[in-house]
Amino acid sequence: MTLRSLSCVLLSIALFSSCKAVREAAEQVAGQVAKQAAGGDEEGEDMLGLYAKGYNAIIGVVPEAVRSYDSAVPMGGEPGPEMRKPLLLAGVLADMKLKEAAESFERARAAAPEKFKHMIPMADELMAASKEIMTLYSEAQKYYDAENFKDDGYENGKKIHSKIIPAVGRYEKAVRVLEAALDAEEDKIITEEMKEHESAKSYSYYIRSVHVEAKKAVKVVDDPKSDAAAVAAAAEAFARTCEEMKGFVDRQAEPNVTFRAFVDAADRYLASLKRLRRALEAEPREDEAIHRELDLVISSYNSFISLRNSLAELEQNGLLR
Repeated sequence: MTLRSLSCVLLSIALFSSCKAVREAAEQVAGQVAKQAAGGDEEGEDMLGLYAKGYNAIIGVVPEAVRSYDSAVPMGGEPGPEMRKPLLLAGVLADMKLKEAAESFERARAAAPEKFKHMIPMADELMAASKEIMTLYSEAQKYYDAENFKDDGYENGKKIHSKIIPAVGRYEKAVRVLEAALDAEEDKIITEEMKEHESAKSYSYYIRSVHVEAKKAVKVVDDPKSDAAAVAAAAEAFARTCEEMKGFVDRQAEPNVTFRAFVDAADRYLASLKRLRRALEAEPREDEAIHRELDLVISSYNSFISLRNSLAELEQNGLLR
């Protein structure tokens, strides 16, 4: 059984959690595109940042709305008198974030260089899918808040539910498409930057080399074909890179304090990968345990990326030494 052959809720949690991880990665794209090699397409770099900003805004709110709805009205079920009254929050923040995303995507569209025009329909579809979900979520929130189900016997609740399920599928697909495009561009940036720092094997090199392996591992976790063996292999590869980084730190007379925290974050991420592998190997298989460990892998990855971003700021200001 693969990582995604679990319950609907676990699938959505795994998917949305992984997108949250990519949101953190996309923030790096937005913050570092200006550091590409001299002679690059500056307009294109700005474009990538705009796409990343819009993507980040959407990923910050839509998955939470889906989680909130799914916890109240499970996707695999149907509204009815046997369930507790759903408590759904009004999506004020979501409205602000969708507006922010729309503005970012529109600016990107207006100045799109040829090499990024393929992202225009991707962004349009993600925007449309996100609006569809939030509109349905708002309808559900108002419906249950007013307790209209007491008047119509959940009839309209069932109609809303029947629309939300395909809307989530549309959103998931749209997220994947734009995510892949942003991810490919980020990989290009990191590869070029690693080449610049490879000979020195300094802090700048290791924050990138360890990031690359961490990212490979989170992709394994997010791959529907992955199993315990795949997670174990990814964890081992990440562990080897971490050991190289620790050797570098041990050779420093006074290691950078933030970099030490980065090393600790990498250790926590590695530990979460190992726990996930054990959960996948356990007999009998416990979906709830796997659900929990999947979420912890992504949480630890995000903490790792947050420190990586802090190191990038120090580096940009000439303080990473």
